[in-house]
Amino acid sequence: MNPVSANSFEQMINFRTLLEAEQFSKLEIEINKLIGEFESGKTLDRPIGDAFKAFASGDVKHKERIDQWIDERPRSSLAYLARCRYYEAVGWLHRGQGFVSVTPEDSFKSMRASFFPAILDCNKAISLNNKLSLAYSLVMEMAMALGQDSVLKAIASNGFFHVPNSYLIHDQYFFSHTSRWGGSIDELHSAINSRFEVLTKIDELSPLLGFDLYYKARESQLNDDYQSALAFFKRAEKEYHLDTQLEQASMLMELGKETEATHIYTQAINNGTVSPKPYMQMAILMSSKERYEEAINYLNKLIEIEPNNPNNLTYRGVTYLWMKQPEQAQTDFEKSMIYGQNNAYSRFYRGKSYLYKNKNEARKDLQAAYGLRPDISKYAFYYGVVLYEQKDCLYIEPFETYESLCSETDCDKKKVDWVKEVLLKAKESCH
Repeated sequence: MNPVSANSFEQMINFRTLLEAEQFSKLEIEINKLIGEFESGKTLDRPIGDAFKAFASGDVKHKERIDQWIDERPRSSLAYLARCRYYEAVGWLHRGQGFVSVTPEDSFKSMRASFFPAILDCNKAISLNNKLSLAYSLVMEMAMALGQDSVLKAIASNGFFHVPNSYLIHDQYFFSHTSRWGGSIDELHSAINSRFEVLTKIDELSPLLGFDLYYKARESQLNDDYQSALAFFKRAEKEYHLDTQLEQASMLMELGKETEATHIYTQAINNGTVSPKPYMQMAILMSSKERYEEAINYLNKLIEIEPNNPNNLTYRGVTYLWMKQPEQAQTDFEKSMIYGQNNAYSRFYRGKSYLYKNKNEARKDLQAAYGLRPDISKYAFYYGVVLYEQKDCLYIEPFETYESLCSETDCDKKKVDWVKEVLLKAKESCH
């Protein structure tokens, strides 16, 4: 879940600015203010998680600054937590957001290579200050991704003991019992019941009792039953005050209720959310209306939150191409490769951008995109095109793949007819 927190965006930028300026003392003072508000009961710990996105940039220069922070303050639990957040984010950038079935093994290897030092740093932070709820939450998230169930249970138990009023730990704990992670509705109910006394005693945590409704909504969403999903999300908010506004907006978009969804997204952005979703959705919406300058503005904000996310950079590059600004597009495509070597979406669009100026480079990227996702028709088509233009008879295989995929889904009829014609000719010239 991505609850909207007022001014989180500004807080994140402030932390990042202080880090870049090497003002570590001031940075710790600002972080401790947030922690103090949580420990005094004035707020939940969600704003702490939001603000620590400052260190989730994937920018090597930021990692160097955090290393310097640790060198200067080797007993700083906050510095180790910041580096944990950095490594954890890099792991997810390598992993990407695709389903396991379409994610290359190299992506998992890179993810694991980043997660292991992240876990060490979070454990170090906990050893220095066992009240850092974000550290427990991050280790739980990584343990889930690594399939380390025993680590997840141990760190959750430790976290509940030391920080029983943590929203972040409870949220991650309940999420680990959903079907995405091998759980079920019964297991989720059991997990909620095991924490029921705490959730009812601490009024601010009571919205988490609605997690089962949230889970039912997600299951309906996965089955494309958006109306039921919307109803469950609304019930979770109405009956338990669980913040599901962004999820409701997603369902409204799916149901064609654009105006209502836009209102929610705009409100979230104005409140300073660091959830990426509203920015991307508004960018997509503006692009669909050919209001590209406005789309770029939303994407710029999104990229401030996630500077090295290859999907964000690629989409901004595509938008620049629509605006006939190829130089800016190419800059984004190149930067997307920092973590996008195994990202089919990024490789495809960089390859397309090379088609008219460097066919060999285009071929490399289009081949990579096709190899990563041979189930996507346009990837097969464009890889076939570049091979065809280079008079390489290897083009037969991706074109055959394209024709096969188009028999199962709708494709551009002109392209399908052209491919059929080319394949007929190929039988004479390539065999």
